Amino acid sequence: MDTSAEAWQERGGLVGVIRKAVLSVGHHNLAAPIRRASVIADRVLYRLAGGRWTITAVSRIPSLTLLVTNGRGEEVVVPLQYLMIDGAVYVVGTNWSRPKHPLWSSWLMKRPACRVNIGGSERACMAEPLQGADRDVIWARILQLSPYHADVERKSQRQPRVFRLNDRIVSVN
Repeated sequence: MDTSAEAWQERGGLVGVIRKAVLSVGHHNLAAPIRRASVIADRVLYRLAGGRWTITAVSRIPSLTLLVTNGRGEEVVVPLQYLMIDGAVYVVGTNWSRPKHPLWSSWLMKRPACRVNIGGSERACMAEPLQGADRDVIWARILQLSPYHADVERKSQRQPRVFRLNDRIVSVN
């Protein structure tokens, strides 16, 4: 699957329609039940398909599954969109444009060790929160690749957290 920014932005046909619907509807307050259902479905599919398939993948939005430790020390499965910039994987704490940061981003701030599964390939990672000038440079690139992130920032009235996932391959299926 081609996950380059140009190919991602230019998707047409049914895939393009699904992608646009996910991006536009998902951030509205009325879509909360759909968001919750899709996250639950992705968590179930992660376990059933070993991380090789998610609801988000149908729309061809680059997606990964983050396995992060919560405040109680339990591993939580979090389906996320990601961006590939200069060979590095980045995730953004959009929280569907809601005013608070997503829980998973707070957990990563406290415990940056995590695992990431992209298409069935799992890696141990250290999540590096970007701040200051480093964040500004990457944020500008994110907005070039995915302009809807500007809407997220505007609607949420907060600066979304950005993490670079520095990985070490654990196993490849």
